[in-house]
Amino acid sequence: MSFFKIAYFLSALAVVLGGLLEIESLTIVFKPLLMPFLGLFFFLSVDPNYNSTKLILLALCFAFFGDVALMFSSDYFILGILFFLITHVFYALVFMKETDQKRIDLNPSQIFVILLFLVLYVLLMMLLWTSLNDLKVPVCIYGLVLILMGVLSYFRKQKKGYYTVFFGACLFIVSDSILAINHFLYESSILWAQALVILFYVLAQYLIVCGLVKNNDR
Repeated sequence: MSFFKIAYFLSALAVVLGGLLEIESLTIVFKPLLMPFLGLFFFLSVDPNYNSTKLILLALCFAFFGDVALMFSSDYFILGILFFLITHVFYALVFMKETDQKRIDLNPSQIFVILLFLVLYVLLMMLLWTSLNDLKVPVCIYGLVLILMGVLSYFRKQKKGYYTVFFGACLFIVSDSILAINHFLYESSILWAQALVILFYVLAQYLIVCGLVKNNDR
């Protein structure tokens, strides 16, 4: 189990360095390895009776497809985003299953968190709007699903690993936001943006998976 965790972070380091140093071969070789290593770590660590194992593995599987699609030219950008949309849907389904119904009483702190996510969504859409052209509707839908995933992670039962998962979901939102800003506003020209996207992305995926494992370990 620790082998796959180490392999995941070593591969992530190689991909981040590839982005920083503009060494495309590092990305091509190691980026497709990220989700398989993380998936194996999850599968071998989680309780066999955990009822969301298939959903998590499907989320990681579509994240793998997204990783591969985004490695190539911008012609595959929409396909990659579609794969990640499906990833977020699977994560949202997992978090929905683990929602603590007793916590949802819309107290001031919960309303604040919901409004914070919504404000961030609106601000990002306003920032990107004029650059989205024909992609306004797809990007809005993607953003809503992403924010929903974050909100649902907040309403999970506060068991072991709760904050790890929530922080991971927040980092996923940060990663996707940087990706969108760089792609739509700056035509992928922001220095080191790709490295930042990958850094937040690999941390997000690991924290979500690790938090779920902590809550449902063998």
